[in-house]
Amino acid sequence: MSVSGNGSASADSLSVASVCYAYFPMIPGSLPIEWNDLSLELHPQRAVHWPARSTLIIADAHFGKAAAFRHHGVPVPEGTTQADLDRLTALLVRTRAERLVILGDFFHARAGRDDATMLALSQWRLGHAELEMLMVRGNHDLHAGDPPSEWNIQCHPECFPLDGMTIAHHPDHSSLISATPPALCGHVHPCVVLRDRDGSSFRATVFHFGPRIAILPAFGSFTGTHPISPRRGDRVFAIGPDQVVEVHARRPAATVR
Repeated sequence: MSVSGNGSASADSLSVASVCYAYFPMIPGSLPIEWNDLSLELHPQRAVHWPARSTLIIADAHFGKAAAFRHHGVPVPEGTTQADLDRLTALLVRTRAERLVILGDFFHARAGRDDATMLALSQWRLGHAELEMLMVRGNHDLHAGDPPSEWNIQCHPECFPLDGMTIAHHPDHSSLISATPPALCGHVHPCVVLRDRDGSSFRATVFHFGPRIAILPAFGSFTGTHPISPRRGDRVFAIGPDQVVEVHARRPAATVR
């Protein structure tokens, strides 16, 4: 694999996307891509913006995960939920999105629904009362439970259609067949291993786009990652501190040039 150092998509992709982004200016640090006739923006804050639908899409927030760990006696730092909510607010302000879609695992566990976590989420929702919110239930949500009804978050089963796209949690769900509209998924927490010329390596969180199924990175900051094995023709986008860079998948690890 090699890394594209200019942080841009291919020339063909940009030329097609330029029509859309003439009306929806790209936000600095984001990367515009064309995928299945959809013009999307990938953000280094681990989110996808769909400008034509004024929609921001995230996956695997795992709110309350740190609280769940502390509940079981594991000493972990506090403040991760509020930090993630602040990052989400900044994304909504920058994109001016009117709808938020969550690709499953809103909560991490029932034990994480402590008073401090629920208060932070409740106050955040109150401050964004006009925002339309939809989520698909992930595997963690089945045990942790849905958000309170007063938060006005539409909760859907594993897969549902949305404006010509499929919204799902697990990319291997049986309903995602070739006839299904292209699907955005979560669950995997994808990453790739990047190697420097000196032989050192590190994991980079990524967006993974296949021909019909795309996997978003975990939005939650207190989450792990899982290495992926891209297939020929897939597109992989590594996330840096303030930009998204395409990684051309050809070998199990990439060399930073």
